[in-house]
Amino acid sequence: MSTPFHILIIGSSGADLVQVEKCLRDRWPELDLEQAENVQSLQTCLDRKNWDCVLFDLDSSSLDTALAALGLVRQTAHKPPFIIISAIDKFESSIMLLKKGADDFIRRDKPERLVPSIEKTISDVEDTYLRSSDSIVQGTGQAQWHALIDTLPDLIWLKDRKGAYLACNHRFENYLGMDESEIIGKTNYDFMDKQQADLHREQDQEAMSTGERCINEEQIRFADDGHIEQLEIIKVPMYQLDGELMGVLGVGRDITQRKLHDEFMLLQTNRAEALQKLSFVAEKKDEVAFIQAGLDLIEDLTYSCISFLHFYSSEERDSELTIWSERTLEDFFKTNGDIHCPVGETGICADARSQLSTVMFNNPADYKHEHGLPEGNTELNRLICVPVIENGQAIMVVGIGNRDSDYSALEVETVELIANEMWRIIQRRRLESRSARFSRVLENSLNEILIFDSETMRFIDVNKVAQSNLGYSMEELRCMTPIDIQPQFTPDSFEDLAETLRQDEKPELMFTTVHRRKDQTMYPVEIHLQYMEEHPSVFVAVVRDIDERLRMESELSKLAQAVEQSPESIVITNLKAEIEYVNEAFLEATAYTREEVIGRNPRFLQSGKTPPETFESLWATLNSGQAWQGEFFNQNKLGHEYIEHAIITPIRNPQGKVTHYVAVKDDISEKKQLTQELEAHRHHLEELVGERTAQLAEAREKAESANRAKSVFLANMSHEIRTPMNAIIGLTHLLMREGPKPDQVNRLAKIETSAGHLLTIINDILDLSKIEAGKLTLEQSNFNLKELMDQIQSLFREDLMAKGLSIEVDLGDVPAWFRGDATRLRQALLNFVGNAIKFTERGSIHIRTRVVEETDRELLLRFEVEDTGIGIAADILPGLFEAFEQADASTTRVHGGTGLGLAITRRLVLMMGGEVGAESELGQGSKFWFTARLGLGRIQAPVRSVAVVMDAEQQLREHYAGSRILLAEDNAINLEVAVALLSSVDLVTDTAQNGRVAVEMARENKYDLILMDVQMPEVDGLEATRLIRSTTGTKGGNVTTPILAMTANVFKEDRIACMEAGMEDFIAKPVEPGSLFSTIVNWLPTPDGAPHTALRGEIANAVELNNTAVLEEPRRDKSKAEVIDPEALVLIFGNDQDSQQLLLQQFISQTKEIFSAFETAYGKRDFEQVRFHSHKLKSSARTVGAYPLAELCLALEIAAQNTDWAEIKGLAVDLKPAVKRVEDYIKGF
Repeated sequence: MSTPFHILIIGSSGADLVQVEKCLRDRWPELDLEQAENVQSLQTCLDRKNWDCVLFDLDSSSLDTALAALGLVRQTAHKPPFIIISAIDKFESSIMLLKKGADDFIRRDKPERLVPSIEKTISDVEDTYLRSSDSIVQGTGQAQWHALIDTLPDLIWLKDRKGAYLACNHRFENYLGMDESEIIGKTNYDFMDKQQADLHREQDQEAMSTGERCINEEQIRFADDGHIEQLEIIKVPMYQLDGELMGVLGVGRDITQRKLHDEFMLLQTNRAEALQKLSFVAEKKDEVAFIQAGLDLIEDLTYSCISFLHFYSSEERDSELTIWSERTLEDFFKTNGDIHCPVGETGICADARSQLSTVMFNNPADYKHEHGLPEGNTELNRLICVPVIENGQAIMVVGIGNRDSDYSALEVETVELIANEMWRIIQRRRLESRSARFSRVLENSLNEILIFDSETMRFIDVNKVAQSNLGYSMEELRCMTPIDIQPQFTPDSFEDLAETLRQDEKPELMFTTVHRRKDQTMYPVEIHLQYMEEHPSVFVAVVRDIDERLRMESELSKLAQAVEQSPESIVITNLKAEIEYVNEAFLEATAYTREEVIGRNPRFLQSGKTPPETFESLWATLNSGQAWQGEFFNQNKLGHEYIEHAIITPIRNPQGKVTHYVAVKDDISEKKQLTQELEAHRHHLEELVGERTAQLAEAREKAESANRAKSVFLANMSHEIRTPMNAIIGLTHLLMREGPKPDQVNRLAKIETSAGHLLTIINDILDLSKIEAGKLTLEQSNFNLKELMDQIQSLFREDLMAKGLSIEVDLGDVPAWFRGDATRLRQALLNFVGNAIKFTERGSIHIRTRVVEETDRELLLRFEVEDTGIGIAADILPGLFEAFEQADASTTRVHGGTGLGLAITRRLVLMMGGEVGAESELGQGSKFWFTARLGLGRIQAPVRSVAVVMDAEQQLREHYAGSRILLAEDNAINLEVAVALLSSVDLVTDTAQNGRVAVEMARENKYDLILMDVQMPEVDGLEATRLIRSTTGTKGGNVTTPILAMTANVFKEDRIACMEAGMEDFIAKPVEPGSLFSTIVNWLPTPDGAPHTALRGEIANAVELNNTAVLEEPRRDKSKAEVIDPEALVLIFGNDQDSQQLLLQQFISQTKEIFSAFETAYGKRDFEQVRFHSHKLKSSARTVGAYPLAELCLALEIAAQNTDWAEIKGLAVDLKPAVKRVEDYIKGF
């Protein structure tokens, strides 16, 4: 070189510096080499001189120092190359520096790569020379120019315009193997073939014609020694001083090392990328998949066609696992998976393992041993095997093969790098897997696991089972030692135990003790204690709770005692039916000793009388794995025969395999004899039972027949008595309207009173009959008890005034509203009050009510009626409540009555879940009482008339006069009475004496209303109604005309039959004129101006809500009263509970939708939507009376309107419970 080469080295010292300097001076003897010890001295050196190259020793400095030095060098004007020198363990740091801008990385154990890397800087000097070469040639003498070019290491030559050589240096002479004198004047055609000479001529002409440099690469072989170099050939045009083209100057620069360096740099980059990819694929769950991915990376970096990995077992006998790359499996050969084979059969891999060094061959003929790989689709031509060594042993061997060109040290280095990184990742993965597995075992173990420090004895780690069993948290346990939970040990005794393990006297200790929980309770444990020399050393205790085991052992002991002491014979045999165990009962039954029977087959007990089929069935059942039971006829040692009932069952081990048979046998000889005797008695009893059953069946049939006869009799009696009663009452009513004389009025009044009394008797008999027949059912409706008492007082007001009696009602603290059958309750009270008035001549009558029992839903009330009447003798009281019973015979004569009222009352009270009784003393009065179980009722809106309901008779005369009525009645007197009553209100009446005539008249004439008797000859009223309803297209057209039943049959089933036949309503006989007129008004077609609205099946009552009435609330749960106010529903629907319930269900459904939308808006912190849904829910809640919920929604609405999130958050916590309370209330509504 014309000038010294300036190199600055940072951080190197001692032997390392000497080695680096030697390599550099061997190449450049005139080298200018200086050292900077740190970053501060580096800055001084950079300010003082322009350096051609900077070397940084990474082994003696940190990564941060290297980054700082690189930054200072890159800030200089000419930015010299920055090359790193380091050991292989600093590879990752070197890669980072390369990414930050360093030019190259040289391993310390590869110093031969240092000079080629630095020579790259020489090109800058030569480029400078080439740019000024024409001036050098023109401005210097020939000798000076030759001296200059001979000092350069490049090939230099000069040609004229025709391609003839004008000059060359020594390197060019070496290339051609000739002196300059032999070269000058000749062309390339004199030294090489025409094709190559033509190529050089084209390049020369290109440089001369363009006037610019022409650069090409070419590989040449030197004639002097035959070595080959890769040249970069640069050709530039040369000019005379006058500007005339002289020819071409050529420079051939040896770029062999640079090419190698470039390839190496590319390899380094690829290696870095491969390591990064390796860290990514390390996340693969499957280890084999990770290794295959790593092998694929090695193949890509080394341009190999196959790769594999051998793991070796620690015993050094087998190849533990062989894994092939995907490309190998697809292109080279197929394998059935993992290969486990002796080490000696792994060929070159075994050599690499035994030598602990890399084995490489590029020619199979050079390697004498088998390569140890399966035969593939192609021949194996090149192979490298690299061992990964740990603790002096080869853990695995990574191999690659079948590269197109020979392998070199670069490929070996690449495989070593990737293989070692793969092993590091594999170790990490296995360690993580083991750690995770250990953690899972620790946490999921059913035993307690406690780890504590061997010096301080404090707990380090305790699994969840131990924490749960002991009742301590991990934080609490870290401050505790085993002494705190093991009361049986003292610190000294436990230290002695631990020292035994520390001194390796035993590998582990097992002992039982007790653990003390946090709550001071104890439980027995079995402990396995081990000492582990880690950093720090620890004790590991595996603790098993043996409380259950001790309990099981106790249970097994009890079971064994029970088996041994069992009164039944118990035998256990093996599968060969050889006895292995018998209990004491067996020995007593057979008279054998245990030594005489163990090991024998039980067949020695056979008497010969057991049928062979029994044994066949026994073994068939046992061989199928099922239990068998049957009888054996056996004989004991003394020759006594006996019968045994046996149950033989297979015994299975935990795996379900049958291992033994157990037989439980009972001596049933006496039982057999008793059974035979009992069987004889049973046959005799069956005969007696058969006879008695037949007698009972006959008696029951007679009773049922009598009961049916009684029902028929009562129905007929009711009809036969009510029919003439209809005439009596009707004619009396008509006579009273014709203006009779005063004495006649008195007689007619007596007739009317007697008829009413007779009707009462009939009704009592029918009530008693219905109760006895089970046809009377209680209705359930809400009623006001105070109103019911007021009605009772009103009914008896005239009777009380007539006798000068007073009546007092005391309701106590009972609620106002109840749910039950108000009619039957009123009937019972009317019976008691009526009797009290009847048998009291002076004084007063008291009605009292009080609560006996109370639950959430119902009350048991006691009703008392006390009078100051004649009283009842004590011996009469027990029979008062039986049917047809009175105090004495004179009672009926003096006071009247049937003796049925109290009997009916008793039966009604029993149906209401209560009891009945009486207390009395002759001459002092009586107290009759009963209890009834009533449900808590709901408030019912008060009902009052809309104005005054017009008298039915007046309405018929004013608005329905002339209406045409068809009356079907077969009883002449009843017919006369009915026609008279109808005529009295100006109605036109046609009559029919039976159902057939009624049907014919209905077909011919149009009627406004049809009154139909039910029991008539030829065609009864039910069939006549069906015919009228089914006949269409007739002149009469009465298919839809209202038809009302008139019958003395007043049972419920009679009413149902009438409705099913097509009748609209029901008028009971004897006919009461007011009821008859009201019912007719209800069903006649409404003319213009009429003041009523017809309702089917009942008289229409005008109803309106009395909004100003003060209603007394029923007793109810206070928590529910705070949820929904029932008055709100009453104000909307009155007493219509079905509508109330429907509204509440609709409210619940809507509330769920609104609340779900509110939660969504709340989660999004959407103030507007929170306000909207709060407002919507508030309105619905107010409608149904859920005022607490409404108030909460109002507060939420205001908070949302003010965008006050803190307030919303506080209120929203209470919203869900509030909605839940409303739902619960409605479910119990």
